[in-house]
Amino acid sequence: MRPNADANQETDKSSKSSIPILDAHNWASWVVSFEALMRKEKLYMFINGNWRKFKKSDVYESLSAKEKLEYDSLKESAMGHILFYINDTYKEKLRDLTSPRKAWKALQRLFEGSESQSKHRIFKKLFNLSLDGCENDLEKYMKENKILVRRLKNAGVELPDDVVAFTLLEGLPDSEEFRTIVRILESNDEELTLERVEKQLHLEHLTRKESSGKRKAPDAAALLAAEQKKRMRQQCEYCRGPHPTAKCWHDPKSRHFKPNLARTGVGRDNVTMTDPMQGQTGNSS
Repeated sequence: MRPNADANQETDKSSKSSIPILDAHNWASWVVSFEALMRKEKLYMFINGNWRKFKKSDVYESLSAKEKLEYDSLKESAMGHILFYINDTYKEKLRDLTSPRKAWKALQRLFEGSESQSKHRIFKKLFNLSLDGCENDLEKYMKENKILVRRLKNAGVELPDDVVAFTLLEGLPDSEEFRTIVRILESNDEELTLERVEKQLHLEHLTRKESSGKRKAPDAAALLAAEQKKRMRQQCEYCRGPHPTAKCWHDPKSRHFKPNLARTGVGRDNVTMTDPMQGQTGNSS
């Protein structure tokens, strides 16, 4: 049992450490990760407002002393989580708040404005989202779509799956590649569901990734050939000439000399060799 407990602790630490600190630029991605953590820690009710039902006297008062203590402890933990995962600037703004729900609403107003303004902005972002705006990365495009749909849900607007599917298709480029994908989806007798659209786009992402890897293969081969060619152009180790060492001494007509001959007392003028121009033997002088 102990190894499993240790493994669970390591998983919890990993999931918590993967959540960034909230700053002025990462609210959209931060809120999704933080809500997932709060759900995992059984603290989500303290930020979505469901905790208030326990404050009704007929519910809260019916709790035992132990249950009240546990409830209050969880509420404090929820507030602690919020403060832990935001930077000092926003901690200062929440300094006078003790309710996790009020703190959460304050952060939402800060980053999303009023509720009506927030919904309008998210809708606008969702319907303006395009693959071109996501660097033509299908995986990134689908992820951004999910984040915006999730933000709308948090704001009280839950879009039907078929509407979400249409937003994904609407943001695709008007190219033959994607027109073919849309035709495939629409020509099938099956209902055009979000699951089918996401599956088709995921397959297209994998196809693009595979073809991109194949296109890079010739480039790698060219680099290898260039490197080998460069090595062949290195100086001769014996005469320092601009040719491979192998071609210096294996050529019987070569007129090159080893530099280390000088160290043995044999000079250039004393070396006898074949003159390829005269076809006779003589001194190099």
